[in-house]
Amino acid sequence: MRRSVAILATMSAVGSVSAFGFVTALLAPEAPGTKALGTNGSSIVGEFTENTGTQGFIDTGGNVVVLDVPDSFGTEVLGINSTGDVVGVFADAAGTTGFVGVGGALTILAVAGASYTEPVSINSAGEIVGSFIDPTGMHGFVDAGGNLTPLNAPSATGGTQALSVNSMGQIAGTFVDGAGHTHGFVDSGGSFTTIDMPGAAATVATGINDLGEVTGIYYDSAGTPHGFVDISGSFTSLDIPGASGTEPFGIDNAGQIVGFYTDPSGNSGFIEDSAGLTALDVTDPPGAFSVALTRLTAVPEPSGLALLGVGLIGFSVLRRRGARARSR
Repeated sequence: MRRSVAILATMSAVGSVSAFGFVTALLAPEAPGTKALGTNGSSIVGEFTENTGTQGFIDTGGNVVVLDVPDSFGTEVLGINSTGDVVGVFADAAGTTGFVGVGGALTILAVAGASYTEPVSINSAGEIVGSFIDPTGMHGFVDAGGNLTPLNAPSATGGTQALSVNSMGQIAGTFVDGAGHTHGFVDSGGSFTTIDMPGAAATVATGINDLGEVTGIYYDSAGTPHGFVDISGSFTSLDIPGASGTEPFGIDNAGQIVGFYTDPSGNSGFIEDSAGLTALDVTDPPGAFSVALTRLTAVPEPSGLALLGVGLIGFSVLRRRGARARSR
């Protein structure tokens, strides 16, 4: 179901989990800092949190558009397509609500009968994927022109989340099987391929580009999140130096990856491309928004990806939001 709402963007020209958690977005405390949660190759979307709360952002070459729903606890922009259409969520006293932004107009997106709806990704054709919760559990969904279809991985008994859709309609996401194991997946026209990072305790596929390249998060035996890239079944690990967790969420057609990492100062977005790793931090000082880019050095991939003591972790839930430490 879609319902039009008033536009909520505020503009400021300047020169978008931790991964497991079926918790209501934005109603839990949020750590300070920036999360880059999606990219279309020219713009990056996400969220940033300061004392004033959590706001969504769209960063195009340092020019920032801030999305902040009036009277809400916070806003997250989760996905953007090639024409600049966006999807995300906001939270207010009534709960958490999904939205779609096309041409400056915002429309509410809510699955009928669901207690929670989260649109996460939108492709160039306007096809939207995301997740919802109803009395039977967590399900993915595909919204094509307002026609919504539930999506459940064939082996899922503990829930499914659709987290990314490319221009060909391939969908990346994650599910929990009957043994309680968490896997990533790619759905190509109803044909599901399971994605498991070698040696990992759990895998979540968070992004897919038009080449079928997949990025995501894997968890070691201690529950620490690390990034990965899967190109035709060849996996590469991605970790930010000095971070306690690294979580990629988007990959564009040039192979640029965006996400966020956590260190003692909070959350920072990151960009990984042919030039290396760059930290992305959006802030709201008095009078203007600002974007700071800081070059980082990559941590070499662990030899053989040897993760000792990997076994079943009692993950009953999926994706993006773990410990949060802010008041909204």
